[in-house]
Amino acid sequence: MKKQKEIHQEIEAYLQNEMSKNNRALFEKRLKNDVHLRDELNLHISLNNTLNKEQTTTFKESDLENATFKETKALLKSETFQNISKNINTTSNQYFKERNRKKMPKKRLYYITAIAATLVLLIGLSTFLNTSNTTLYKEYNTWNDLPSKIEKSDNQTINIETYYNKKAYTKIIDLLIDKEQNTHELIYLGASYFQLNKYKKAIEIFDKLIASNAIDNSKGYWYKMLIYLKQKDTQKTKELLATITQNKQNYNYQKAIEIIKKLED
Repeated sequence: MKKQKEIHQEIEAYLQNEMSKNNRALFEKRLKNDVHLRDELNLHISLNNTLNKEQTTTFKESDLENATFKETKALLKSETFQNISKNINTTSNQYFKERNRKKMPKKRLYYITAIAATLVLLIGLSTFLNTSNTTLYKEYNTWNDLPSKIEKSDNQTINIETYYNKKAYTKIIDLLIDKEQNTHELIYLGASYFQLNKYKKAIEIFDKLIASNAIDNSKGYWYKMLIYLKQKDTQKTKELLATITQNKQNYNYQKAIEIIKKLED
């Protein structure tokens, strides 16, 4: 019977297309009759998928075009995660050299190694993506710098901006919710819902702004984008940034280009 280490090396050669045509045919014949070998192969495929090895894997075209998938793939190819992969492989190889009767069973160790690798990568991936979005949000959010008309407006506009600066968001909602709002009022109403963490309602208000015939309705795209960026929804953030950058006249066009470049880095 072949040693476990030799089986692992053989499976890796199969997955990396490093076998001769004859050896590959023999290996596939063994797979049909050897349940244990099939189990080991499936374990290797799962672990290699986690570590982003170059074996043949089938993805749907929609997955390959998905922005989050591309970001994940780029991260898993980064030097940090490649080093993690090497460390895991080194540890596994040392085990095979040093194991004795008191060591844990080989198959159990392999399961634990795969689980540990997956956890390390997923925790690191989550931290990386969340940090990236959080950093961009802190840099570009403009909720404390909303357009002001206080110098040339009526008392209601003055009240709205005063309430907003005092963080009296519910007063703004009470003041505006039952009336027909202009562009300025829609921005402050949507921002007030956002500040109260009512993101769905805020998006509805900014959609109303976008659908209006106002000359500056593109501000709705910007504020919606900030909400999705805050929620770490990279896909919807990028969709809105793409909309903003379709027209140089759109609100914060240049900032949208900057964010797109930073998301791609």
